[in-house]
Amino acid sequence: MPRDIPADALEVHLDVNFITAVPDGVFAHLSQCTKLVLSTNQISCVEKKAFRGLVSLQYLTLRRNLIPTIHKEVFAALGLIQGLDLGTNRISFLDKDTFKGLTMIKYLDFYGDSISSIEPGTFQSLSNCTLLKLNHNRISTLARNTFKGMVSLETLHIAGNGMSLEDGAFDHLHSIRFHCGTTDSQL
Repeated sequence: MPRDIPADALEVHLDVNFITAVPDGVFAHLSQCTKLVLSTNQISCVEKKAFRGLVSLQYLTLRRNLIPTIHKEVFAALGLIQGLDLGTNRISFLDKDTFKGLTMIKYLDFYGDSISSIEPGTFQSLSNCTLLKLNHNRISTLARNTFKGMVSLETLHIAGNGMSLEDGAFDHLHSIRFHCGTTDSQL
């Protein structure tokens, strides 16, 4: 991971490298950075304070890496984050506290991960999220209240999971377009 990134950088693109880990505080000096791209690397470890100091960050892309888990505190310092792309990793589980306090998120992408379980309440604080991509994972069941709190959600991608739905799985979603297979539906 390069340590000589200028402190006044507004965007940092470190995609298509051989980065394997994102250590605690590695970006702490980048308080003005609004976009960080770490896609198409070999990242398998993101330390829980890796994004500390990125107080202006609005867009974070970690697509196409080898990340197996997301520590529930890893995004805690990203209060202004609007777009978060974690697609095509090896993430298998979403803890209910992973996105706690991230009320500005509008776009959240987990396309092509290995998610098999989403704890109810995981998306509770994402009241401004308009687009959620969970397609092509391994989700077997969507539990009641999975999307509770997502009052602004407009589009939900869930195709390619082969899942069953518990009663109330889509409670709290109003006027939403969801992509669930070969045809699109409106709820």
